[in-house]
Amino acid sequence: MGLTPREDARAEVVDDINHTGYSSDDAVSASPALRAGDLPPGLNSSAGALFALVVASERVRVSDLADALVARYGVSRERALVDVATFVQRGQEAGILSYHQMHRNRVRGRARFLRDLFLVPVRGAMFLPSVQRRYRPYSGLRLLADSAAAQAQLAVLTVLVCLVPLSLISGLWSDVGAAFVVGFSLGVVGGLVVLGVAHEATHALVSTSLGSPPRAVYRQGMRVGLHRMRLSPGRDLAVAVSGPLLGALLGAALLFVLLSVDRAEPSTMSRAALIGLLIATSFQVACLVPPAADGTVIMSSLGRLRKQRRAAEAGT
Repeated sequence: MGLTPREDARAEVVDDINHTGYSSDDAVSASPALRAGDLPPGLNSSAGALFALVVASERVRVSDLADALVARYGVSRERALVDVATFVQRGQEAGILSYHQMHRNRVRGRARFLRDLFLVPVRGAMFLPSVQRRYRPYSGLRLLADSAAAQAQLAVLTVLVCLVPLSLISGLWSDVGAAFVVGFSLGVVGGLVVLGVAHEATHALVSTSLGSPPRAVYRQGMRVGLHRMRLSPGRDLAVAVSGPLLGALLGAALLFVLLSVDRAEPSTMSRAALIGLLIATSFQVACLVPPAADGTVIMSSLGRLRKQRRAAEAGT
């Protein structure tokens, strides 16, 4: 069961399997240490079967591992994908499995490269598809620290992307230019960090209040996410919408305050900070639509709600 990237209708699931951060079209491989030795002790039959498949192949797609569980145990494909995601996460934490992001075909791979290059905050994994996903047990402090660090990285990249071209074509380093640079940088960095931390904290709080407390925090490049189990479509929709919606509303409130300050005492720095904060707020709005992870979950939850409604209507 080797790695054969292809368009597979069965792989059309939420990009993050049950919000775990894994995708059915990605791949798994065994570490050299695992290949050289025996399988870890204490495995149940399903984990042992999955380890055997991974060791036997150079790389195995997540969807192929799920197919093996479906064929062997007769479980639903959705349940099998979740079990494989949990298996991969624990294997990564133990240092015996490696996870590889794959693209379904060359055309989509190139499109994702360009999308991630210019829309880094939407995808959040920089523009390197091989960045490893790192999981750690969930805690509120860890989530806030990882979110702040990821958003700070994104802010630095955003400032460089925006200001370097301007500095080459204008007198950006004059007295007025220096004030613009400082104000813009403060607006972008402060906005992205504050709104990003509020975004992730809201996801965690809403998810916990609805009965699905986060189990782990994962980091992949500039992307931070929560590993939690799926809820009903309506509750999943509420969790997905809550983060970017609060971030956008908080950004709008900060923009209003900063605009009031600028009207009282106009300055180049305050106006530049307004532009930077507007960019940070627009990132939150972009999270509400695909291909952002939250936007993907929103669309999936709406689709599940429509299916439930049709099923209810057919049953009456």
